[in-house]
Amino acid sequence: MLKHNVRRKVLIPVSLTFLVLILAFVSASYRIRQQEEREVVRQRYHNVQDVLGGLLTNDIAVLISTAEFIGAQRQLQVTMHNRDIDALLAASAPIFDRISERLQITHFYYHDVLGQTLLRVYRPEETGARTVPRVTLQHAINSGRPEAGLEIGSFGTFAQRMVFPWRVDGELLGYIELGIDIKPVLAKLKEITQIEVVIAIDKQQINRDRWLRSQLLHGPQVSWDFMPDKVISEATVALPRVMAARIFNSGRYGNLDEKLEINGRLYRAALLPITDAGQQSIGDLLMLSDISGEKLAFRHFLIQVITFSLVLSAALFLFAFRILGRVGRQLVAGETLLRQESDILAETNQRLQIEIVEREHAEQKLSSLNQHLEQRVAERTIELEQKNVEIETSRQALATAYQELQEKQTTIYHQNKMAGIGQLAAGIVHDINNPVGFVSHNLQIFERYHERLGKFDALQKQLIRDHGDVELRAAWEKGRRDLKVDRIFHELAVMVGECREGTSRISQIVSNLRTFSRSDAPKPRQADLRQCLDSTLTIIGHELRGKIRVHRVYESIPQLSCYAEQINQVFMNLLINATQAIAESGEIRIHTWFDNNNIYVSIADTGSGIPEDQLQRIFEPFFTTKAIGVGTGLGLSIVYDIVTRHHGEIRVESEVGKGTTFILRFPCANWVSPEALDNAVRPVNGMAAVARAGEGKQGE
Repeated sequence: MLKHNVRRKVLIPVSLTFLVLILAFVSASYRIRQQEEREVVRQRYHNVQDVLGGLLTNDIAVLISTAEFIGAQRQLQVTMHNRDIDALLAASAPIFDRISERLQITHFYYHDVLGQTLLRVYRPEETGARTVPRVTLQHAINSGRPEAGLEIGSFGTFAQRMVFPWRVDGELLGYIELGIDIKPVLAKLKEITQIEVVIAIDKQQINRDRWLRSQLLHGPQVSWDFMPDKVISEATVALPRVMAARIFNSGRYGNLDEKLEINGRLYRAALLPITDAGQQSIGDLLMLSDISGEKLAFRHFLIQVITFSLVLSAALFLFAFRILGRVGRQLVAGETLLRQESDILAETNQRLQIEIVEREHAEQKLSSLNQHLEQRVAERTIELEQKNVEIETSRQALATAYQELQEKQTTIYHQNKMAGIGQLAAGIVHDINNPVGFVSHNLQIFERYHERLGKFDALQKQLIRDHGDVELRAAWEKGRRDLKVDRIFHELAVMVGECREGTSRISQIVSNLRTFSRSDAPKPRQADLRQCLDSTLTIIGHELRGKIRVHRVYESIPQLSCYAEQINQVFMNLLINATQAIAESGEIRIHTWFDNNNIYVSIADTGSGIPEDQLQRIFEPFFTTKAIGVGTGLGLSIVYDIVTRHHGEIRVESEVGKGTTFILRFPCANWVSPEALDNAVRPVNGMAAVARAGEGKQGE
């Protein structure tokens, strides 16, 4: 009975504690996932707007080029000048068929100098029909330049339109209007961004009869009565009627917090107003980002975490159950022993009672001894329970300490090895500087000698031309030609310049190597991150030659108060990882910019990319996908520690087969204390960064 009481008193609180910890972890993971999901969706919507703007700009360029081509046709110029509509249609119809098939141009008009429509090439039978006012046409008439923008046609079609003033020999013949329907643009947008798009136009902007006629021509899409105030103009996904009415009539713009389930898929939505070329609101644009995959992945992650936690808890429960069973058996044995001693004492008391008079004094002593013994047994029992708890606590602490000790031993071993490399590099720097100094000094002397020889040659040339006879001058000029003296002087100057450039490059490389191999105590100082990047690129130049092109986009950024050697180590690790990720040839793009009191550095490569299942673990210490003995998995862990100790953050974006991008953010108003850096895992000197740079790139 005592054994079971001990187990219940210990195992029930421990089990409840594990359960609370598991629930807290699941809750925190869910909240963090929700925040990350909203941020990713917000970034996707920004990308969609940028891509849509680029597609529309490209369409405008295509329309302008096409209009210039049409306006340059002599036959069209003559028929337009004569206002021969039939001839103009006959000449324009083949052109429209060709540009419609190749360029997806869907609208083609001719307007006179007053803006009146002369010919609707794509629907000539409706040339006389009333059209809605064109803001782009009015702007082109007022400015005399090509004007473009999004507008709704008389049939309710939403298109990118461009009006081109048609001038021949300075005379304005009229205006050419071309348009591309928005539907192909939305198809390209979905193909590029994987975002579903729905466009709803205010009904007051559309003539109902014309819209219904257009539906009959192009096939029905959505009923006119689908929503009370708006009509679906274009859509890449079908919305349920109730959901569409609720979203488009809510009047809430921006990211919508709710999740939408459409055709078994889960979406996050953003609603934006649509304005035409005249900046008039004409409808709404709904963007839907599919998050079903992310949701399923997170659900699998939670299942794995909960399963692992339950298995671990069960193992610990069984272990504690066995330990407490052993303790319970010891307590039962002690209790049995006490009962036996009590029986003996009872028998003794019975015998003493027979001689109660003679042995009263002995009975009193025996009673006192009995009380003292019970007290000591109780004290020993309490001490035993306390010792058992202390033993269990010590065992857990020893297990944790042993694991930490293994990690520290691996790190210290690696640091000692890198320290030797750093000392060797420092010696190499000294040995290289001495002969480079000799060469530089001798080149300076050689330049002075070359300058003196040049002056002597010029003086000799002047004396021979002024005072020498014809034979002497002829012999002198022939000797100069035969010996190629002028060419020698020219090539000597070129060779001296190349030698000085070579020694300068050697000095620069040695200087950068000295910077990376220094092992003195770090001190914060103002540093230009662009110079740090250039210095690092110089060090790894041998990795780049012949296969990798480096594109630098350095925007103006302020200096950063930091530990420059640590920042150099970060750049070294990331750049060497990028070079190793590129198998044969490719590009590395480096971009720096300043925004909202933060300095950003982006390093992108066109390498093999990182699998999605490894992205979450690339910053873990000792995690690597490389062969045993090739890497320790500390490279990106060190990068992460250094960036966070500088109060910054690091993000990674990768796609298998296309490349990886690391984005670093450093707040300008930061300062890193030496104590904080001491807590981070750092190499002994800069050369350790060179040696470990390629160890953390996971999957590339």
